[in-house]
Amino acid sequence: MYGLYSSCHLGENLALMLTEAGLPFEYIRVKSTEYKELKVRLEEQNIFSTTVPVLEIDGKFFSKTVPTMRYLARKLGKYGGSTDEEWQHLDALADLCNDWREKYCRLDELNFPEDHFEKVTAGYLSIFEKTYGVHEGPYILGEEFTFVDILVYRHLCDDHAKTHLDDKPHLKAFLTAIEKRPNLVERVAFTNDEMEQFFAQAKQ
Repeated sequence: MYGLYSSCHLGENLALMLTEAGLPFEYIRVKSTEYKELKVRLEEQNIFSTTVPVLEIDGKFFSKTVPTMRYLARKLGKYGGSTDEEWQHLDALADLCNDWREKYCRLDELNFPEDHFEKVTAGYLSIFEKTYGVHEGPYILGEEFTFVDILVYRHLCDDHAKTHLDDKPHLKAFLTAIEKRPNLVERVAFTNDEMEQFFAQAKQ
């Protein structure tokens, strides 16, 4: 898998999904000097929107985060919906996650505007608090863990929202549950440490 080194980029969503599924992978952080070569390889497979992350399986590239996660869910037979209606619901929420990301991904990660939480984050937290309260269980579909749960988790991290959940019991329960999933404990800890180092270096 190829991605960039920044909390605002999307590779960690795929990394978490692959880790949860117990699939071995290598996460290659693409440098600017390496990107041109990767771009050529993508275009050779008729992928002309050459953004990362991209997943490579047996020489075949899969681009765009959400479509790739959806592809993996269907291939694995888990992390998706059990009915067409559940799939549509998950797709709608994945689309909402993309809307959320657009609101913060171009901001300075080290210096969000003072009113960002009230103007942006609070609204999305309210929506997802209600969403996570629909079913019994900590995840969007209740006890069933899905690819959209990973997207929501990463937005809580990337939009610095994890510390704003005291009045959001359903989201707080979700956060606890996902960070305690046996296959994800080490990856979550590694990513948190990695991001702390990233911010520390950026502030220097």
